[in-house]
This record gives sequence, C-alpha cells and structure tokens, in this order.
Amino acid sequence: MNAYAVSHMMVVGKRSRAIVSFLPLMVAALLLGGCASFHLPAPHSRLEPLDPQDKFLLEKKVNDARYLSVDGFEHLKVNRALLEQVELYDEQTTLEAKKSFVAGFLREAAALNDRVIVNAAARLTDEELAAFLATVPNEANIFDDEPDFDVDVAGDTPQQRFVNGYRKHAAEEFARELNGFLSLQTREKVDAYWQKLVASVETSIMSKGRAMRMVATGPLVPFVYAWIWYHAETDDRSAHAPDFLLRTVYSPEPLPAAADPAQLGGDWALLEYYAPVLVQEHRENPGYAPSIDRFGEVWLDGSPSSTVTPHVNTDKPAVYAYVDRKRIQGAVTRQLVYTFWYPEHPKLHTFDPEAGRMEGWTLRITLTQDNRPLLFESVSNCGCYYKVFPAARLEELSCAEYPEKLAEKTFHLENSLPGKIDAVVPELVDMAGDPTQKVVLYYSAGKHQLVTVRPAAALSDADRRAENRTYRLLPYEVLENLPLGAYHHSLFDEKGLVVEAHRPECLLLTPSGLFHAGHPRQRNTQMIYFDQAEFDDNQLLENYLRLPSQAFSQR
Repeated sequence: MNAYAVSHMMVVGKRSRAIVSFLPLMVAALLLGGCASFHLPAPHSRLEPLDPQDKFLLEKKVNDARYLSVDGFEHLKVNRALLEQVELYDEQTTLEAKKSFVAGFLREAAALNDRVIVNAAARLTDEELAAFLATVPNEANIFDDEPDFDVDVAGDTPQQRFVNGYRKHAAEEFARELNGFLSLQTREKVDAYWQKLVASVETSIMSKGRAMRMVATGPLVPFVYAWIWYHAETDDRSAHAPDFLLRTVYSPEPLPAAADPAQLGGDWALLEYYAPVLVQEHRENPGYAPSIDRFGEVWLDGSPSSTVTPHVNTDKPAVYAYVDRKRIQGAVTRQLVYTFWYPEHPKLHTFDPEAGRMEGWTLRITLTQDNRPLLFESVSNCGCYYKVFPAARLEELSCAEYPEKLAEKTFHLENSLPGKIDAVVPELVDMAGDPTQKVVLYYSAGKHQLVTVRPAAALSDADRRAENRTYRLLPYEVLENLPLGAYHHSLFDEKGLVVEAHRPECLLLTPSGLFHAGHPRQRNTQMIYFDQAEFDDNQLLENYLRLPSQAFSQR
C-alpha cells in the first residue's frame, strides 16, 4: 500500500457490517484489473519495502509461514502450490499466452494475500487493532471516492475496519499493477517482468538464515555433520513387527455403505474413505503420565497478546486431514494427508534431546488417477524419521521396468542419491487383492515411532480384542485457526513452529544450519533427512525413488 493509502486507513462506522461487505470490490478488481492508467516499468520495483499495515502484522508475529511475501509487490503472497506453477511459464510460447499466464498468477497471489490478511487480523485483539488504527490520520474519508458505498461499509469493529481498509487499498494497488503489466507489448518485457517477480519471492523459512547459523557456530560444524552421517549410516531400515502387550485401537467414525473410491470426486469423501486405523502401544509402568501415549484434539490457552500454550485433549481422539495436489510424472496427483498429535514427547533418559511439549506424526497416501493408494509415506511432524511404504503393486511395476536392484537395496524402486541420505523403505504394503482397503499404523509407546504399516485385513486377534476408540476426522486448517477466548490463534507461530514446543535438540543441531531441528512444525514447512529435502517438494518421489513410467498418471 502507498503513502496515500496509509493516511486514509481508519473509519469509524455507524452501523455494523460484516467484513465481506467490501469483498465485491476486491473481487471486481481481481477479475477486471481496474480502469486506472498506469505505465509500469518492467521489471517493476517499489520504493517502500513494507507499508505500515504489513509491518504491523510482521511485528505482531501473526503471519503464516506457508505464505511468502514478494519484495516490491506487497499486495501479493505466494505459497508452495503457486510456486510450483512457475515451471509452467516456459511452456507459454506466444506473447498472449505469457501475459495470460502471468495475469492469472498475479490474481491468485492477490487472493492469497487477502486470505493471509483476514486470518492475521482474526488473531489480534480489538485493542491491538484499535491502537494501530489510532495512529493513522484522516480516518473519516477512506471511502469518499466510492459512490457505490457509504462510510459504513468499512464496518464498526477494529477488525472489520482494518481488513476492509486493507482490502480497498490492496484492490487499488492490484488494479494499477495488473494494468501496468498488461500494457507491456513485447515478449522481452514480459519475460523481464516475470523474472523480476519470481526473483522477488522471499526465501522460505526452511532455508533462510542457514549460512549464518553455521558461521555463528563454526567450530562445532564438523562434529555435528559427522554425527549426522553416523546417524544416517546406522539408521535402522528393516521391517518390524508390532509386538505390543498393551494397545488401543483407534478407528475413524464408521461410514455408510461402501462406495468405489474411483467414483468419489470430493476431497473430504476420499479422506474419510481412506482414514487409517491407528494402533497405539501402552506400557504398564511407563514412568510418565500414561495419557502421553494417547492423541487427541488440540486446544490453546493463554492470551494472543502474550503467551499461548498448546494442549491435547486425549479424551477426544482426533486426526487432522487435508488433500494436497502435486504434479508427479507430469500428472496432477492427489495426496491424502493425515496428522495427529500427542501431548508431548516424554523424557525417556537422563538427557533426552527429543523431549518436549507436543509431538505428532503425518501419514501421506499418494493415489493413482482412479483413487487407488500406491504409496504411503510417514514422517514425524518435525520432519524426522521419514519412511516410505510402497504398495506391493508399485514394486511389481518397478521390477518390470528396473529388473536389477541397485547395490545394497532391498527393493527395485529404491534409488541411490550420491551425497544424500537415501529414502528409508522398510517394507511393502500388500493390499491382498483389495487395493481400496484402509491401512493400519502401529505406533510405539514413549518414543511414538511408527513400527509398521499393514492393510486393515491384517488386523490381528489381539488388535480386535484390544480397547477400541473412535476418533474424529477434522480439517487440518482447524489447527491454524484454533479458538482462543474471543479470538483465534494458530497452533504455529510465524515461522511455522508449534508454539511453546522448543526442545534441547533444536539447540544441539544448530551448528548444522538446521532450523529448529526436532521442533514440530506446520504443513508445507517440514524438511526431511536433516534438511536435505522438503517433504512437500513435488519432485520428492521422483528423486528418491525409481518410479516406473507413468505409475501415477495411468488409471
């Protein structure tokens, strides 16, 4: 936003209006680009790196780590899904195609920024927002130049005024930006604009500051890296049996009559269909609170203006889920992602660097085009202990295409990456003629490690006799907007880390450059194998496995 926008921010409404009352203007600007005349130099740059509104949100630490700012384009935000479209620009061959592609990218980025602002404002108290608005002069005439709206459109509450004022100026700025871009008449200028735009995206928190951390702890770097490679070389890659004496079986809520998942078009319907069964081990005398070996709904206490502390209600078992889409082997592929949370990782030794508040695990199921599971991945929510459990069918296809296994590999689809830690592939999941059945995940007590993945048909008699509890399947976004008194707050801070969940491991591995190693974190911010790869990289599976041709693109 520009200086003029800042000086016309605050409005005192007379009647209550919802924030969405101003949304039509924002939508119109996104679709039409406005009618202002603006000659945009290419590549474009801004004089002001941050405007007061954005700086205010940054200082309050209420931003979302999944969304990256674009330097010089403060009305835009990008996320991983949008960044994955960048590679498609080179497929645009004509001037018209390039301009249409970039314009669509800008519209999506503007819409993401609007989402970020709404969520951020919801995490601030009325007192904080009112204090900020009080610093902005000339509050009475923000909408004077809009004949279709009266002054009340800005809303009565500080949150409504903040969001609607931001939206108005963001829409105006976007219109000028889009019109300026569309005025470019040569491919060279459009290419230059695009290159500037992409180069201006901020560095992700996953890699930001790594070099500085290594420099600051320079003498320890060789020792930490030696430990990392020792850990990699001695890592247990074998299959294990769940030898549990005590256990609880957690099942999702029962569904109505079974359907062919190929006919299930909705994301949530697929999440419900494939929601896994979880078997949790217990100990008779664990030496810590027995509830630590149970998972449940996450809730917060504290104050958004001070300290917020997360908790887990183990009396209400819950799994949080969402659907991701990635381009794998050239095909847009659907991935079902399930996450659950324990209250903490207990202290199991005199010195346990992994001990700390909140611990969780993630299961990701990658589907074929006809919605059959082909690959199961497991990772701790901190990014540790990444393992791959391919369906037996996928290994059969790999065997046909790669008859020879690589040296020291158990399966044909395993790959070797020089200078990197290879993917851990303990065993296959044999769906036993029923490729659409659920899977069962077995987790150990205390360490909360995934022991094995099995098809539901392989549930043992001991599993069936054990205590059985039903869990609720909840949208993952609930974690990013949890109730906190009259407001909402994310489980994660502005760096994507679970609030108040620091553990000794974070400090011990700082010399490696790792960012808060072992600290549980938000989706789209997880790094695996000591930050050698991103869990959500759309090239992850193609890099770490020898996938048979078109395995995910065929029906």
